[in-house]
Amino acid sequence: MLILKDFIWHGNVRACYFHPMHNNLCVKVALNHKHDKLLEKEIKNNALFRKTIPQYVPRYHKLVQTNKGLGLICDLIYDDNNKLSPQIRRWLAAGHKLTPDLIRQFEDFFSRLLKYNLFFYDFNEENFLIRHHKDKNYIVFVDTKSLNRNNSWSTFKLEYFIPFLARRRMLRRIRRWYEKHKVPLPKKFQ
Repeated sequence: MLILKDFIWHGNVRACYFHPMHNNLCVKVALNHKHDKLLEKEIKNNALFRKTIPQYVPRYHKLVQTNKGLGLICDLIYDDNNKLSPQIRRWLAAGHKLTPDLIRQFEDFFSRLLKYNLFFYDFNEENFLIRHHKDKNYIVFVDTKSLNRNNSWSTFKLEYFIPFLARRRMLRRIRRWYEKHKVPLPKKFQ
């Protein structure tokens, strides 16, 4: 059993801790044990991502028991200066701007999700990190639990069974992301 002590952050469903023995890893645990199944779902989703768009997601390794409950071991994302890569919200609040290259990366990320029918509806700013590496910034998506594949075991909503509806819903979320960041919307997402 891993003993987790050093807290990193928490979202609505999970908390993230430094791995006690490896400084390049973290452990995600559900805040409420009824959400443990989401960790199982996330590790399966990550395997799918690693096959289709590996450049945008960290590696998820395995599920383990911890003193906080079931945990998911993941790569920890660092900048070149050995500091944790910030969530995009904090990065923007620090005065940084979305550059044309980062905007291109977001367009590529969203395009690939659509191409591979990887339907996500949660593009909040806690789910994206901005990693600074070799004088360039990269986006990293760190929350693959909300992936909905058609015919998935998710709750019974029509978009989970009808790809057209899922695509339409995701396009609305993508458009909101562009609006929020005051970035021109590419024609492919209109």
